[in-house]
Amino acid sequence: KTAAAPRPVAKTGAAAIMGGGGSTLKRPGGGAKRGPAQPLLGAASLRPKPKAAPGRAAAPSVKKTVKKKNREAGQVAIADGLVPLVKAMKKPHGDRAGALLERLLAACLESPGGGERRGAAHGVAAAIKGLGIGSLKAHGVVAKLEAALDAGEGINAKHGALSAVERLAARLGVLFEPYEIALLPFLLRAFSEGSDVVRDAAKGAARKVFEGLSAHGVKLAFPAVLGAASGDETSNWRARVAAIDMLGATAHCAPKQLGAVLPRAVPALAGALADTSAQVRDAAKAALDDVASVARTPEVKALKRELIEALVDPAHATREALDALLGREFAHALDAPSLALLAPILQRGLRDRAAETKRRAALVAGNLSALCSGTAQATAALAPHMPALQPLLEAAAVGDAHPD
Repeated sequence: KTAAAPRPVAKTGAAAIMGGGGSTLKRPGGGAKRGPAQPLLGAASLRPKPKAAPGRAAAPSVKKTVKKKNREAGQVAIADGLVPLVKAMKKPHGDRAGALLERLLAACLESPGGGERRGAAHGVAAAIKGLGIGSLKAHGVVAKLEAALDAGEGINAKHGALSAVERLAARLGVLFEPYEIALLPFLLRAFSEGSDVVRDAAKGAARKVFEGLSAHGVKLAFPAVLGAASGDETSNWRARVAAIDMLGATAHCAPKQLGAVLPRAVPALAGALADTSAQVRDAAKAALDDVASVARTPEVKALKRELIEALVDPAHATREALDALLGREFAHALDAPSLALLAPILQRGLRDRAAETKRRAALVAGNLSALCSGTAQATAALAPHMPALQPLLEAAAVGDAHPD
């Protein structure tokens, strides 16, 4: 008789979640399946075996995997499993859960590899989610992040701290908002670092921060960034470039906040395009590209090149942009990023000395106003621009001698 084929056995414990074959499930027909043990481990911690300490053996293995797994999707899955695991450890083994958070935070700030720091940052956010928001203060997490972002620290510490800020903002959401406002000066400073690694991490952190800001958070954070970007609070070009980069990150605010942020951000960026510093001009153009990239109106996305060019060189490209807008048939409602790009061009056209340019700007403004009147969302997106457009339209209607 032929011996029966052995049943596939899935390894458990540390072997199930560690990389390099530990979490591999062998199949009779060959091949392997990886990964399911990672997210299931946290759920299993909610149903511990009788007389077994919840999470006692699994926690160190999850910590190691979160630190060493270089693939972002795997890190997210493992961190998702770590949240219920830490919750289960919180009461019976609170000291062990706190020690786990401390080790993950140390790995986030001190590990030599970028992938390990990113993985540990995922673990820090998951551990704090499981322990509760109070663990941020109890373990001095924010103070340690501020110390790591200090100017005297190394690149690895700054990259790890910024990665932690990004993941905390993504996982905790509005609960982390008060700490985001406190960390804002450190984020601005990180944008002006000489290392590409640190600057990229700062952009990722700022994007997640602005994605989750509430209306109140925007009111607190936006004035400082806007003042630095416009040069009202500083003349240092590095500081201005940092603030402009962060203004570009405001394009990733929640949709409800875009209508309040972009009408002030885009004019500031357009003004920075005329700065004497080449670095400030380049940063402003890149930030405007970020704003244009989140516009959802198809007709505006198709005219992205003409609109950006009109903002970069208004003296020569405004007429061309207005012609492109008049030649385009709009069939979709305008969203906040699209209107934020169009409003400065219309204002520049209505201020132009040439009567024909004024006429075209007025025609575009009238057409867009009629288009926005169809939906409440588009009307709300247009409302912040009316205080600037309405006086120009009235002046053109009453004070201009040209009949058109």
